Amino acid sequence: MINNEPFGEKIIRLHDNPVRGGVEVYLGIRDNEKLHTSNLEFAEVEEGEKVNPLTTLSPPETQQLFNELWRLGYRPSKGYQEGMEATQNHLSDMRKIVSSKLGVDL
Repeated sequence: MINNEPFGEKIIRLHDNPVRGGVEVYLGIRDNEKLHTSNLEFAEVEEGEKVNPLTTLSPPETQQLFNELWRLGYRPSKGYQEGMEATQNHLSDMRKIVSSKLGVDL
């Protein structure tokens, strides 16, 4: 497969579409004054055949994708809850310490 992806800033936009039951993904590349887009086409490949990636995202572009998912309400499913739980436990401990030192109920 030939990579004919133009160089430039990747623009990633997501749109929640409950009617279609999912998230619409829009990807474009801004090259100077022009915006390039493409439709995704599937081709049959043999199992185990080497295929090229759809695209490669730089760290800022990956962050843009994550930000778009976050904007739509998507959150990490693994590890996120444990981190939030640890934060809540830490805040609870800190409240107890402050409450006992200052002699006030929080």
